[in-house]
Amino acid sequence: MSVEGLPFPACMLAGKNSISSSDVMLLRKYSLPDGVTSWADAHMLITISRNCEVPCPEWESYFVESLALFVVHHLQPAGTLSESKSRWLQRLLAPSGTIQSALEMEVLLHSIEIAAETPVSLSAFALDQIRKCLMARLLDIADQDLEVRGISQHDMEAIWRVLRAAVDRGHVMLMPLERMVLMAIDAIAPPEAHDPAWNEFVARLRDQDDCLDISA
Repeated sequence: MSVEGLPFPACMLAGKNSISSSDVMLLRKYSLPDGVTSWADAHMLITISRNCEVPCPEWESYFVESLALFVVHHLQPAGTLSESKSRWLQRLLAPSGTIQSALEMEVLLHSIEIAAETPVSLSAFALDQIRKCLMARLLDIADQDLEVRGISQHDMEAIWRVLRAAVDRGHVMLMPLERMVLMAIDAIAPPEAHDPAWNEFVARLRDQDDCLDISA
């Protein structure tokens, strides 16, 4: 959706360099009084966000919550991420195949978190987006210390947000596609560059065929 095609006041917000809390209130009151209820509404938020260089915290929270609630709970089947909804979410957030902003990545992670079920195709996609973020970081900090270049505890938190639905009674039930992407994530840097907890996770992952016991 182009900026020119947006209704007022969304067109005004998309033309600004920054979004304030008052701008968010204006948008909620006049453009989206019932929240995000259509494909057009979702694309409108994406257009505004991609044209804004300085978002306020209120916008970031509103953007993530509104899109996640729309795709998970407004679209049918409500409460889950079906294959069709997952494909739409991927097209919305990554039209070129790669999510370009941390805010849009947060939409994906939060959608997975609040959904009762997530297809393997979407969890593998999310893990691969994390891999791409790590690769980009690796290129940006190639001259820094080795430990900065590996998988950190913060990175592991993002990974576990994706794998949350796979946890069952102290086990992580991984599908082959998810396992393959995790191994690709591990390969971005040597073991000594990774957090020790990640190396332990991968070692146990390699030792098991069907599931990973994390209860110990």
